[in-house]
Amino acid sequence: LMIEAQLNYLADYLRQLDVLGPGSALDPRPASVDAWNERVQTRMERTVWNTGGCTSWYLDASGRNTTIWPGTTAEFRAATRRVDLLEYDVLRP
Repeated sequence: LMIEAQLNYLADYLRQLDVLGPGSALDPRPASVDAWNERVQTRMERTVWNTGGCTSWYLDASGRNTTIWPGTTAEFRAATRRVDLLEYDVLRP
């Protein structure tokens, strides 16, 4: 169900571009990206994938886990249900 949620988000993204018109683009706002990553990393701190001091392929060289979603599938589906245009800069030709 995770891949389906990702594909639904992508389809909504493409629908938004279609509405915005030819040549338009959506550029994620740095503050939105940072806020998303902060929420994910904060939740990740309490998971078995990040605790215990072990090394694993889940962790990058700085110890950040960018592979695993720290919540439930339902939470991920809710978080990626729709593209929020307030989180993007709309670029037009």
